[in-house]
Amino acid sequence: MHILPVSFALLTYTGYWRPVHWPVNSIKYWMYNIYSSFMLTLLQSFVFYGLVDTFSSASLQEFVDKLYLFLSVFGVSIKLLHLFIRRRRIIGLGDMLLKENCIPRDADEKLIQQKFDRNARRITIACGVLNESCAMFATFAQFYPLLKTSTLPVYNWAPFDLSSMAVFLPMLIYQSFALCLCANSSVAHETLISGLMIQICAQFEILCHRAHILPILLKQAEKDSESKQDLRTREKLIVRDLIQHHLYVYKWVFTGN
Repeated sequence: MHILPVSFALLTYTGYWRPVHWPVNSIKYWMYNIYSSFMLTLLQSFVFYGLVDTFSSASLQEFVDKLYLFLSVFGVSIKLLHLFIRRRRIIGLGDMLLKENCIPRDADEKLIQQKFDRNARRITIACGVLNESCAMFATFAQFYPLLKTSTLPVYNWAPFDLSSMAVFLPMLIYQSFALCLCANSSVAHETLISGLMIQICAQFEILCHRAHILPILLKQAEKDSESKQDLRTREKLIVRDLIQHHLYVYKWVFTGN
């Protein structure tokens, strides 16, 4: 996607966003579908695993603590399923920003667009570092102590005996990887939504810029016109273009909602 490259890159790496430009008859298209199915199954199994472990709690306090984590993981899984369902609409929103009205026309508008793109990128990177750091410190950073004490990082319940190292180690890796996957997926989804809002803010600021320079454009039209009829035609085109951009931005917001 031409917008929010970091957010879409995170979604692509985690298996929840196939690049739009890949042809259907290519091998990578179908290989990515297999990869996406695997990652989605992995996340949903982690949700089911958390549900069973939560209701297997020995005390009320343990139940509340595990329920808090389970609801977070469950929320991420629902958001990603919604992302799959709304894929075409999201692609359409990106394409709408390629229309002539939305493309920056001068140096000032390019600076406005770059400012908001930079803000969206910074937010995505900051959230990614924060979430990934928390997930890594809770899992792989404590991998050796967890392995030494035979303690799982997230959920304690398992459908089989964990006394054997050959069984415990794969379960430890599974929980660690699934938690990091959940953290990355959450960042990608949340920054995608906030990034789309930032793009709307950019369009509104570009619209305000065009409204501010409207008198200059009208004066220029007066200089370039050859007759009164030509002047009226030029003025109508300038004002109509501004109004159409305004209406188009509201249409974009309505489509996004």
